[in-house]
Amino acid sequence: MIDCSSAEIRAIGKVFRNEVDLILRHWHIKRAWEVNIKVVNSTQDSNIACNIIQAALNNMMYASTSVAFNNLYNSFLEKCKDYETFIAYFEKMGIPKKQLWSKAWRQLVTFHMNNFIESYHNQLKTFYF
Repeated sequence: MIDCSSAEIRAIGKVFRNEVDLILRHWHIKRAWEVNIKVVNSTQDSNIACNIIQAALNNMMYASTSVAFNNLYNSFLEKCKDYETFIAYFEKMGIPKKQLWSKAWRQLVTFHMNNFIESYHNQLKTFYF
């Protein structure tokens, strides 16, 4: 489970010869989307548009199958066709990594965040170092 860093993905793939399964943390994916969706000097209309985009992205994130994901992606493109900048960003940064963040390709993964590991790490640092 890693952040959204392309360099980190490449390094892990090179070191482990692509023999490990990587997954991206949902929190980092959602934060990256939010940064790219936000509108400076937003209005009520732009806030509504941001909510529509975020809902569509969440639906794709939690799609149960690749077929469902593809249907949701096509719906997203239709609903959000006026937001060309975000669509270009998403097609460049999100779609190539969809197997790493969408549950459609992570059906056997039980953890999608690493809060438990972070908490344990904090306990180790606090009491043993």
